[in-house]
Amino acid sequence: MVEGVICALATPFLKDKVHFDSLVRLVEFQKANGVDNFLVCGTTGEAPLLTEKEKEDVLRCVKDCGCKNAVLGIESPSTWGALKQMELASKYNVKSVLVVAPFFSKATKEGVLQHFLTLANQDFATYLYNVPQRTGFDLEVNVVKELAKHKNVVGIKESGSIKNALEYASWQNFDLFCGEDALLPIYKSIGAKGCVSALCNVFPRWTVNTWQNKNEKHWQKACKVAFGEVNPVVVKHLLKRLDVFISDECRTPLSKANSTSVKAVDKFLREI
Repeated sequence: MVEGVICALATPFLKDKVHFDSLVRLVEFQKANGVDNFLVCGTTGEAPLLTEKEKEDVLRCVKDCGCKNAVLGIESPSTWGALKQMELASKYNVKSVLVVAPFFSKATKEGVLQHFLTLANQDFATYLYNVPQRTGFDLEVNVVKELAKHKNVVGIKESGSIKNALEYASWQNFDLFCGEDALLPIYKSIGAKGCVSALCNVFPRWTVNTWQNKNEKHWQKACKVAFGEVNPVVVKHLLKRLDVFISDECRTPLSKANSTSVKAVDKFLREI
């Protein structure tokens, strides 16, 4: 089980190949600033744009850095594809997985239930991931309630409704995780178990401070700047500016930060 701040690791690229030296620097940067929980191959890691071999190599690299608290992101429009990805969790002794709702297929309610239950039967601590703005499918409370009856379904990363988050926070033996950095203080105040943070890549110490209810005056401005474009475009630009990544490449169909975002980053970095 994990709690507190979880960094949703970005995946560095150079000339369209994963740049493992930058990935090692990122993990070490996080650990030096008090973060040792990592989501590997999640949304921020551009997981749908990685090959199966790349996903395995990224996970192996993070584990080789001495990471004990890794959560593996599982994303596939098919149950078979998700099961295939879960084999990596077993191979690399990862205890927890974060499973996004299936996308593209316009899944039915019954189909989604069977999808998640099939994956939960694989005997990992299974966290649901609701991000309707990306999947086109909103995990409703009644569906989550049904899934939560399974012994291996232990929590949810909610990136949709605050109303739903309030409901989950009241449940016993079910962990709520914040999936929107800008809402992190609100989630903490309602009893969330932790946050899965993209901004943590760039500002790990700020993320820890914000989670610990310490006054971090730049937090909301940092969120506005970092998510001015679709994540992780600006996050990767910031990582390059901080010399953590050697390149701010994203894999197509994503692209590098536009001129408006670059100007916003310049202004923000001068301010801080």
